[in-house]
Formats: sequence, structure tokens, C-alpha cells
Amino acid sequence: MKKAVRIRTVSQWHLLKQLNDYLGKRKIPGQMKKEWKEDLPKVFGALCRTVQGVLGDTEPVETKSPFRLRDFYEIAVKTARQLGYERKLVEQAFRENRKIINEAVISAIPLLTILEEYMKQTGSKREIESTPTEFYKDLKLFAIEECGIDGRSFPRSSAVLTRRMNENKSNLEDIGIYFDTPRGKKRCIRIWKR
Repeated sequence: MKKAVRIRTVSQWHLLKQLNDYLGKRKIPGQMKKEWKEDLPKVFGALCRTVQGVLGDTEPVETKSPFRLRDFYEIAVKTARQLGYERKLVEQAFRENRKIINEAVISAIPLLTILEEYMKQTGSKREIESTPTEFYKDLKLFAIEECGIDGRSFPRSSAVLTRRMNENKSNLEDIGIYFDTPRGKKRCIRIWKR
């Protein structure tokens, strides 16, 4: 196969119709069904051989750093090996999918959007370091005055704010916002943008 085809169904009948539409062949339904029944064992056999190759692939998949969906990524790389695709294509598709997912998550959670805008506004500073309470007050004031967010919809305390930030840490890192809350006698939060 020279090209990849996006499959948007699990139904055999719809799959066959999509493949025929993609190839530009218009056949009568009875003829398509007959050809599909003849080709089904070949398609199923190729699929089983691919799955067998993926499951039997013991070569480790090297990555630069840990990230979400690592197990899915490893299976995708091993599948690409079995099908003869270059790893760069898998990495590119994976990055594009992560970007789309991350944009959807960021736009769906107002706190993340506010934090992104706050970091853009304070762009002259490379790093913000303060107590969680001071940061909470500054961010809440920014959200109310600059973003038009109702104060009641904002997290109720600095603890809730840092917990929500920790829950979405990988999403924030994907847009270049990093933070940590070092433990010690004095509680503080450090936030920086790369």
C-alpha cells in the first residue's frame, strides 16, 4: 500500500464503500460485497500478521522524556515498524494529535486559559516566584480585571488553584508553562515560560 487511508467506521460494508470511494471505483453493491468476501481472508490475515509482529516486537522504543499516552505511542511505533513506515511519520502524527487534544483541553478549562494569558502579560519576567497565596491573589485579580471572569467561578483558595494546576501539569507544559512547588519551611510556587 502506498498511501494511508483514514478509516472512519468499524462496519465492513461502510469500510468497503469508503475504500471504493477513495480509489474512485464505483461498483454495484452486489459486486462490491462479492469482492469483499473474497478479499476478507487476505485482509484479516494481514491484520493478524501485523498484530503478531507488534506483540512479538521486543525492541524497546526510545523516547526523550516521559509523556502522556506513552504506551499508545510505543504500540504506534511498533506498528509502523511492521508496516514499513518511518518513525518520523508516527512522531509527527502523535505531535499533531497531542496539539489538537491539548488545545481542546486548554480552551475547555478557563483556569488554564487565564494562566496562559497571565504568563503572556508578564512576559518580561522569566520566572515568577511567590507564595501560593500571593500568586492566587494576583491571578484572581488578573482574571477578574483583564479576562472578565466572575470571581465566584475562580478557584476558592490557593490550595484548590495549585491542585488544579497539578492536575493539568502536562497540558501546561505542552504550551510552554512550567511550575513547581518546592517543599520546605517556606511554601512557594515558581512558574516560568519557555
